[in-house]
Amino acid sequence: MKLLLLQTAVFFNNIVDRPDFEFQLLNQKLSNLFDAIPVTIPVPPNAPLEIPIVQARTSNNRYGCNFSRNRADFYLHVDPVTNEGMQYVSSFLTLSKQFIEHLYIKNTINRLGVVSQHFFESNNAASLIQKKYCNSLIDGSTELTIRYNKPKSMFSFIINDIVEISNNSVIGNNLVLSGATIQRDINNTPVMGFNIPKKECLQLFDYCSNLVLGEEIRRLL
Repeated sequence: MKLLLLQTAVFFNNIVDRPDFEFQLLNQKLSNLFDAIPVTIPVPPNAPLEIPIVQARTSNNRYGCNFSRNRADFYLHVDPVTNEGMQYVSSFLTLSKQFIEHLYIKNTINRLGVVSQHFFESNNAASLIQKKYCNSLIDGSTELTIRYNKPKSMFSFIINDIVEISNNSVIGNNLVLSGATIQRDINNTPVMGFNIPKKECLQLFDYCSNLVLGEEIRRLL
């Protein structure tokens, strides 16, 4: 099982007027982690709030950040062939907490999500998915995707646990690998008028990040 992507997503209860300014302050907080020139997209005020206005990355393309008017996303990318980037996982989790803490300075937060994408190399991925999750009616399938959500109550709100598994191919280091991609997305359902206190949000991040890595992913396939 190989990690492809980690993502921390923070959703605001307010609208950010100038995401470009907020990103500059965020990058300073993270010691100018995003050292490549960011892309800033001028969008009209009536554009959908979730459109990323700032798209930033590090010069080695391992870390990325998108900043829109109602959310901010922090990414770690890992090469599926060489595993280049795996050494940054621990740092990503630490930086994610700094990312979250800084966003609380000027914003109220009503939703947090942590997402991982993994890849399991196999020549018969559809068969593996079918045997794990489906009945004999679809024996012999060559294309198969499943998606489910198992919500639970925790931290005073509903936590969604969304898993999507499909047979797929990935490209890394100029090689094409066949297998299954597994995405797990842990997030809370926002409650109208409710903001997550910073302490609870950091606790929620710890809970989510434990579910999207390691044995918690291996047991899904």
